[in-house]
Amino acid sequence: MTKNKTIFSIIAAFVVGVILTMAFYAYQQRADVDAGKLLIEKVTQGNVTVLSNFNSLGDLEGYVVQSTGANPQQGVIYTDRQANYLISGVVIDTNGNNVNQADFEKYVAPVAVNNAYSNLGNATWVEQGSPQAPHKAYIMIDPNCIYCHQVYLALQPQIAAGKLAVRWIPVGFLKASSAGKVYAILGAQNPSQALQKNEQNFNNSIEEGGITPVKNPSAAIKDQFNKNMQFMVQSQLTVTPVILYKNTSGNPKISMGMPDPAKLNTLISKMGANY
Repeated sequence: MTKNKTIFSIIAAFVVGVILTMAFYAYQQRADVDAGKLLIEKVTQGNVTVLSNFNSLGDLEGYVVQSTGANPQQGVIYTDRQANYLISGVVIDTNGNNVNQADFEKYVAPVAVNNAYSNLGNATWVEQGSPQAPHKAYIMIDPNCIYCHQVYLALQPQIAAGKLAVRWIPVGFLKASSAGKVYAILGAQNPSQALQKNEQNFNNSIEEGGITPVKNPSAAIKDQFNKNMQFMVQSQLTVTPVILYKNTSGNPKISMGMPDPAKLNTLISKMGANY
C-alpha cells in the first residue's frame, strides 16, 4: 500500500477544519449527481467548487473540488450514489490500495505537476548527488515526515552509486518544530550535511527529525522557507513526500506519497537526466 502524509483534506483546508480521516455527514437522501453537489455545497458552506465528477470505487461517486479562496487548491472527495453521505479522507479498498490517492493522481495530479514546474523557480532546495547522474528528481519533504525519512533512506544507495541526483525541497507543516528544522537545514553552512543529520538521527517512535530547530532565522532564510511554502500551496501539493521528475522523454511527472518500495527502482528508471 502506498503511504503518505497529507497536509489536509480539501474540507479541512478550506472550510470547516475536518481532520483528515474518514468523515461522514448525513443528509437528505437524493439519487443523482446534482444532489451530491448540493451536499458538498452544504457541508463546505459554499467554499469549494465542484469541477467534475466520476465513478469511483463501489458505491462511491468521486468529485474533483477546488477551494474558492486565495491560492485555490484541488482535491478529491466522495459521496455515496444516493448522496446520503460525504466522505473526506483516506479510502482503502479490499486489496489495501489507497483509492483517494489513486483518484487524486488520475484526476488532479496532471494539473498539480504542471503548476509545480511553473513554480519551481521560487523554491529553494538542497541538492544531493552527482550532476552527471542519469536520473534526477525534485522531492518535497517535511523534516518530521516519517515517509519522507523512509524515501530519503531508500534513495541513498542510488545516490551514492552516482545513478540518482535529488533536489530536496523542505517545507514545514506537520509539527510545531517542522518550520524550525527547515530553518536549521536551509541556514546551515552545508545544507546537505544538515539534512543528512536530520535523517540519520530521525526518531521513528515519535516521528521527529533529528536536527535542532532554529527559532530565530535570518530574514533571508525565513524568506526561503516562506517561498517553499508558497510553492507547496500554489502547486496544489497536498501530501509529503512528493516526487517531481521529467521522464526520459522530457515530460513532467509526479508521484504523491511514499512509493511502493518494491517499485522504487522502476520509478527511478523512468526519471530522465534533466531536472
